[in-house]
Amino acid sequence: MALFYPSRSVFLPFLILILSTRITSGIDQKSMPTENAAPAYHAMASTPSPELDGHSLVKGLVEALLGYGGYNEITDLLVNLTSVADEIGRLAMEEARPHYGLTLLAPNDEALSALGPQQLEDPNFPERLLYYHLIAGFLTEESMYVHARRHGKVKYETLLVPLMVHVEEADGTVKVVEGGGSWGHLVDADIYADGRVSVQGIDGVLFPPDANGLS
Repeated sequence: MALFYPSRSVFLPFLILILSTRITSGIDQKSMPTENAAPAYHAMASTPSPELDGHSLVKGLVEALLGYGGYNEITDLLVNLTSVADEIGRLAMEEARPHYGLTLLAPNDEALSALGPQQLEDPNFPERLLYYHLIAGFLTEESMYVHARRHGKVKYETLLVPLMVHVEEADGTVKVVEGGGSWGHLVDADIYADGRVSVQGIDGVLFPPDANGLS
């Protein structure tokens, strides 16, 4: 039985077409993210855009919180404290820091509605409260839970330097505790998470140590 071999004039153009297609496809796959990859991966793997500033990040947080529902009070703080936006953007984009990114522990409306008039009348309290609920590092609900399960109690730096909060596992959930005794469980996981900034909803307000006495 005779075998058919294509002539050289037919085979070479066909081979060149195949190789050029593979090379082009390889370049596209390396330079462009796949559609199935997680959004957080894109954010962490990509080079920070110079157009992404603090106000853009805060806008994303606000939209996420409003869309989720039940976080209007903390959203008002983010909108009204405009000086915080620049700080959030600067720290979130600062890859040289040991703890890259930021995590907002967002008290829900029910938790913030329990604040007394003494706290609300203090002009410095809202800013201190917001900074105390910002952790200097990108965390998800899963990473916080894994750390707590593995180490029992984990301390995290807040933006209200040098104050810290600690996280522990409690009945299968994440419990965030402030040194003075205020605490909240993580009840709404990963409301927002783009690889640089995450928002975790909690059902309590964490009071900075000197905020209870307003000293």
